[in-house]
Order: sequence, then structure tokens, then C-alpha cells
Amino acid sequence: MHRSADDPGRRPKMNNRETGIDPTPAPGTTCTVDTAEELRHLHRLEVEIEAAFPDLPADKVRTTVEQTWLGFLYAPVRDFVPLLVRRQALDELRHLTSR
Repeated sequence: MHRSADDPGRRPKMNNRETGIDPTPAPGTTCTVDTAEELRHLHRLEVEIEAAFPDLPADKVRTTVEQTWLGFLYAPVRDFVPLLVRRQALDELRHLTSR
């Protein structure tokens, strides 16, 4: 069943004016997010994954997480993006450390 944008059961996409988040990447980062909740998820993932790979440079871990997040930027269902990003970033970093 297709829902229209006017359907009250559909979660509206928040714009940057509503969230207060600047859409441009912060200095030293490459990633943008759409909501404050996604920004919190992204930060938690970076901290968690940095702790899991203490031998890797923190900027390499952050870049991997951010680039992975960007791969899901246009995913229509946002609820699972943090889980998918976590899984994919961990796999990529494990591959790097196993060489």
C-alpha cells in the first residue's frame, strides 16, 4: 500500500530548518545527517567502533563510519541505518586489520 505525503501515518521528513542541524559537513568530516537523532546515532557509532579498534587511527575509523553512513543517505527506511552502518563499518575495519 502506497501512502501519500499527506498521510498522518507517514513520518514526515524533517528539514534542516526544523532540526537546527547545518547540512554542511563539519570541518574535518565528510558526512551530513538529516535529524538530531541520526547525528546522535552517528556519534555513538563512531565512539563504539573507535573503542573496538584502538590500534587504528581514530580519523580512519570516523571516516569509515561516515562514508558507510553516506552509502545509506537515500535509504527510504531510516530506522535500520545505524544497525546497517555498524555492521558494514565493522566488517570493513576488520578486513583492514586482518591484512
